[in-house]
Amino acid sequence: MHPRDLVVGRELTGACLGRAPERLAGERVDGDLAAHVKALGLKSAGAGVSGGAGEGTVAEQDTRIARLQIGDAVMTDQHFYVIPLQYNTVERGDRPVLGGILGLELFERFVVRLDYQSKTLTLKPQGSKYPGHGAAAPLTFADDMPLIAASFEGNAGDFAIDTGNASTMLIQHVWAEQHGLAAKMKAGLETVSFGAGGASRNWAIRGARFAMGGQTFNDVVARYAEAVTS
Repeated sequence: MHPRDLVVGRELTGACLGRAPERLAGERVDGDLAAHVKALGLKSAGAGVSGGAGEGTVAEQDTRIARLQIGDAVMTDQHFYVIPLQYNTVERGDRPVLGGILGLELFERFVVRLDYQSKTLTLKPQGSKYPGHGAAAPLTFADDMPLIAASFEGNAGDFAIDTGNASTMLIQHVWAEQHGLAAKMKAGLETVSFGAGGASRNWAIRGARFAMGGQTFNDVVARYAEAVTS
C-alpha cells in the first residue's frame, strides 16, 4: 500500500468491505452519494456534519461494515462514516476512483509501519516491537490527534502527525503569530488548497528548519494557513 494512497482499493492491497471488494475497488457509480452507498450493499443513517481545511462543512452519515480485510488483517463489525468527498479527491486519472479512506480506527488496533521509500504499509499485532534503528519520538494525543514535540525555525511546539496529508508541512496561523513567524511566511508564494471545508488560502516558503527526535531537517518547504478549520 502506498502511504500517500491510504485507501481501500484492489490495486493497492486487495482490501475489501463486506462482500463487495470489486465495487469498493473503485468502479464509477452514477448518481448521488446514496447511490454509491447502495451499490456497495450498505445502508447509511444519520444527519451529521464533517469539516476539515476551510470554513465549510459537508453532510455526514454513519454505516457499519460487517468485515474489513487488508491482507491477513481482518476486522469485523466496523463503524464507517459516509461523506461526499471532493471530485479532486475521488477522481485519480487513470487509476480507479477512490473507494474509501482508512485512518485512526484502523491504526489504533495495530502497530503500523509506513515505509515511504518502498511504498509499503505493514500492520502487526499490538505489542510488536520495531526491530530497526532510529530515534524514538514519543507521541502524545489531543483527543484522537497524535502529537510530537518538535521545533520550527528554532521555536518549540507540539506538531500533529497527519499521514493523510500529501502536501507540505502546514504551520497554523495562531502559533505562527505567537512566535513572530507570520509576516515571514506570508511573504512566500500564495496558493489555494482545498479540504473538506472548501478553499483555503495559504503561503509557502522554502528554507525553513525543522527538528524532531534528535534529527534536524533543513531547507524544508512549509505552508502558512489563515483559514479556520471546521
